[in-house]
Amino acid sequence: MCFFPVVLGHLFATRRKGDQRGFRQLIGIIVGIVVVLAIVAVAVMVSRKRKVAADRNRAAEMREQAKADEFAARERDAKAARAEADAQEADLEAERLRQEARKRRKKPKASAPARRSNCAKPTKWTRT
Repeated sequence: MCFFPVVLGHLFATRRKGDQRGFRQLIGIIVGIVVVLAIVAVAVMVSRKRKVAADRNRAAEMREQAKADEFAARERDAKAARAEADAQEADLEAERLRQEARKRRKKPKASAPARRSNCAKPTKWTRT
């Protein structure tokens, strides 16, 4: 703790009227520190601006990707809805065909009696 006042006192102390080397050194050190701090501050600001710009670009890309994903999801939903509607339509058509088939089976046909073959011996191609 006592070191800093001694050093500063030594630098500020003027031994002779023409000897201001210590004061000039102190001013030079202070100016040098201020310049270094200014350079560091500028570098940090530039770095932050670049990072912000990169973040903005990445956010814009993410928004575009989200829009594309949303569009693709909507397309998939629409295709699924169309497929479901097609399946329901096919089910209805199948039910209609089943009902038609049932009606045909229940309805007796008034047809001529079955003919018998003139062959004396039944072959393997005819039913007996």
